[in-house]
Amino acid sequence: MARTVSLKHRFQEMRAIKTYKTKDHEYKKYKKIYLSIKKHFIIFIFFSSYFWTFTFLFPFLFHYAMLYICLFPNALAFITLEALWFIILYKMLIKRFFGGINFRN
Repeated sequence: MARTVSLKHRFQEMRAIKTYKTKDHEYKKYKKIYLSIKKHFIIFIFFSSYFWTFTFLFPFLFHYAMLYICLFPNALAFITLEALWFIILYKMLIKRFFGGINFRN
């Protein structure tokens, strides 16, 4: 024997399915946004750590290593290496900040 369902109950069922679908869609949309933010945050952390390490930490470590190497009394070698360090430092800074700019037409 078939169960008889009133029209009112059928509409209620349809409405419930519809709201469930929209909620599921919204959940997927917000999950996508969350994953996108998470991905960009990870990329930002990675590149900022890369930037801090290679722009500031590495040249200073290199500089202190040179100070230890150049403890022998040869002023010319020390000045040469010091100049080399500044050239490397500023080249790295210029590449970091102006690497994408093409000055030629």
